[in-house]
Amino acid sequence: MDKLILRRGSSHFSPVIPRMTDEDKAARDYVYSYLDTTYDLTRAKQETALENIDFYFGRQWTEAEMRIIRQQHRQPLVFNEIKDKVDHLLGTQMQTRLDVKILPREQGDENAAELLNFMVKWAEQLNDIEFLETEICKEGLLTGIGVSMWQWSDDDIPYGYPKATKVPYNEVYWDSNAKDITGSDCRWQGRISYKTKQDAEEIYPEYENHIAAATSIGGAGVGNYYNVLSRREQSAVFSNTRFDYGIDFIQIIEHFELRRVKRYIVVDEIAGKETVFESKKEADDYFDGVIEAHIDAGVSLVNIDATERVTLQQIAVPRVWFTLIIDDRVCTH
Repeated sequence: MDKLILRRGSSHFSPVIPRMTDEDKAARDYVYSYLDTTYDLTRAKQETALENIDFYFGRQWTEAEMRIIRQQHRQPLVFNEIKDKVDHLLGTQMQTRLDVKILPREQGDENAAELLNFMVKWAEQLNDIEFLETEICKEGLLTGIGVSMWQWSDDDIPYGYPKATKVPYNEVYWDSNAKDITGSDCRWQGRISYKTKQDAEEIYPEYENHIAAATSIGGAGVGNYYNVLSRREQSAVFSNTRFDYGIDFIQIIEHFELRRVKRYIVVDEIAGKETVFESKKEADDYFDGVIEAHIDAGVSLVNIDATERVTLQQIAVPRVWFTLIIDDRVCTH
């Protein structure tokens, strides 16, 4: 077993985690192969985005340029021509926000529509959705990408609630073959984030041992992939050289892939039901049994228009595969 002895105060503990199987290693390499295809392009966009953010906040000279200017006994003045334009667009966004309203499709749906409207407003208020929309719009204007993530949170409220958060522009990677600007046709999307071990344990408590044994990236610069960090992130991540448990940073990769899996449906119009199978053999056996039962009962298997009343159909069902990698180690896939 892999062990790493860490110290917290006067107590010692040794997180024990199992060695990765060949299947885990294959899953990790599979995710890395996807990230490799888009890493250079995404990093170039992140660098441009960081420069845009600096220009918006008036940091339009590099350190080297300011040093040269000061050596010439001049001041590195900035005439910020872009901030007002971005703020104007943000003001337009605030003034033209749209309210979501659910309408009944037919008579009798009024009560359901009213309940859904109440739930939507509740979720919007919980997430301060108007502020979140503006923040994502601002990041989209500056970086060219604005991303939100919806997840089910069980914080504070029994049974949980839908929680919306903004995903930083420099943590997102996606299928470079996608054509739709919304990303709806992406086969895969990934997120590479740097979190403290405390934060990581709160998000993934079931992988506490993996997190405890993970190598810190602060100072040492450990990690397979590097996001372009903002000034604040650089200060937070790389200024911590003490490696205190809980506040040191680790790298987390979350990978989502959309796959279409085959499902087999036996449609029995006579009995008025549909039965779904994952296995083709099970579906065939069930289909044969249904046909035999109807024949024994003397029921016709053909409609008046010559269509079959019992059929075996194959469909493709979209499913999302999730892989979590902490410090080069696959936790789940």
